[in-house]
Amino acid sequence: MKMITDHEELRELRRKIEQANRFASTITDHTTVERLRNWAQELNQRLRQRLAARRTKDEIRARARELWDEHGRPSDRDLEFWLRAERELADDERGATSSAEIAKSESVAGQTG
Repeated sequence: MKMITDHEELRELRRKIEQANRFASTITDHTTVERLRNWAQELNQRLRQRLAARRTKDEIRARARELWDEHGRPSDRDLEFWLRAERELADDERGATSSAEIAKSESVAGQTG
């Protein structure tokens, strides 16, 4: 069984999206065109999710490296730094989401009051 790399999977998703759009532009049946467009949208969503996951993984890797450097580059503690980096980034994301929700509710309250 062949293992597909992240890069190959992203390339394959892009190829399928392009193919669906190309087919949709040549077909005259409205139902088929709609189905192809919906499929292309689903593929686009999967592609965005994969790219976001890759960015997150890269951010974790970079932060774990910073932590490792800050602690004198000890051996055999890579998992510890990876997990700590994950926690920090998740906490940052939750904090940013909470701040955005608070700002939104304050904006809405200001409009109604």
